[in-house]
Amino acid sequence: MQHAIYTNTSSWLRRIIILGTPAAIGIVELWHPRLTSIPSYEKLEVFVDQWLIIHLLQLPLFGLLALAVYLLVKDLPGLAASLSRIAMGFFVVFYIAFDSVLGIATGILIRNAKNLPPEQQATIVQAVVQIALSPIVGDISLISILGGGVPPDMIL
Repeated sequence: MQHAIYTNTSSWLRRIIILGTPAAIGIVELWHPRLTSIPSYEKLEVFVDQWLIIHLLQLPLFGLLALAVYLLVKDLPGLAASLSRIAMGFFVVFYIAFDSVLGIATGILIRNAKNLPPEQQATIVQAVVQIALSPIVGDISLISILGGGVPPDMIL
């Protein structure tokens, strides 16, 4: 009898992860601001709290997304399933690092520049751009490539 309860709970939790995680990420991403060019401080400051909340929510959601994909392919045979399982390992480590550094660091920099003079705020914006274009974090970096091949024009 306990085995049946465990199986039902496990199946229920599996469905929530597989179906609920992509839905939750989709909802969060609808709220994600899009920048089409190098922004001014004023453009960034307007949605800094929203930006931080989104990127903090993405931390566990992207981990759950990788788990959802893994659950879908864990018992499947073949090369494609094996590659998918391996790719999820890279995604978890590198994309979450990439998105967290860019999103959270950007939000913290912009939030802390609120009381600075305009010329110093412009310097903070340049720092944000440099993080996105950094060969360590953004642009064409190992982290961005291994995390999902995010092209530079998708960063800002």
